[in-house]
Amino acid sequence: MDIAQQRNPSFEFAVAFPDKQEFQQVFKPDETFDYILFNDIGDTVDVLQALRNLRPLCQRHTRVLVITYNHLWEPFVTFAEWVGMKVPRTEQNWLSTTDIRNLLKLAGFEALEAHRIVLLPKYLPLLSGFLDRFWARLPFLSKLCMTQVVIGRMLPPPVLLEELAVSVVIQCKNEKGNVEDAVRRIPPLAGWTEIIFCDDQSNDGTTEEVLRVQSLYREKNIRLERGPGVCKSRNA
Repeated sequence: MDIAQQRNPSFEFAVAFPDKQEFQQVFKPDETFDYILFNDIGDTVDVLQALRNLRPLCQRHTRVLVITYNHLWEPFVTFAEWVGMKVPRTEQNWLSTTDIRNLLKLAGFEALEAHRIVLLPKYLPLLSGFLDRFWARLPFLSKLCMTQVVIGRMLPPPVLLEELAVSVVIQCKNEKGNVEDAVRRIPPLAGWTEIIFCDDQSNDGTTEEVLRVQSLYREKNIRLERGPGVCKSRNA
């Protein structure tokens, strides 16, 4: 964090462990962040609870970057640790991008996109940079990258159905025989549902039929709008 602060003095950084009980005590009340980097999610015991603990620190514009190993690399990483090529780590969760997307959704986030990086984790002059910058972006080879990053954001709070209003617009031209049947088949869609018939100057009595049905089904909130008589597609 000190290096990041030195390179970006205008930014504010904080470090915490979201799966710990004292996580919320690290931050000020109502403190939020623009970006949250959830690194090494494979080491986290309760990933779902850790993601839920991040919600008070997020706003709608906050981006949560979840970084983990590609589960396809599990045998290679295990072998590298066994032969001493890599520092041993705690037992990993080895979550796939689908697993992370599902966990984000359960925690109240939505996954926006996923990136895969680092095709060759061991540094080899010239070759590592070429593979990681170019080959790692190819459609098939990208799935073989060692590191995967899933970017998510907090879902907006749900809106109660009773607080919504829905307008059903029906464009019609000489549809007298279908008016009442259409009204009967439209169920209540929200707290307020209205049915608007846009009649394009029908000559078969459609207008009169709408008015008759309007008086018959007063609870349906039926309205009649008269069109210019040009064509039904422009009558809305």
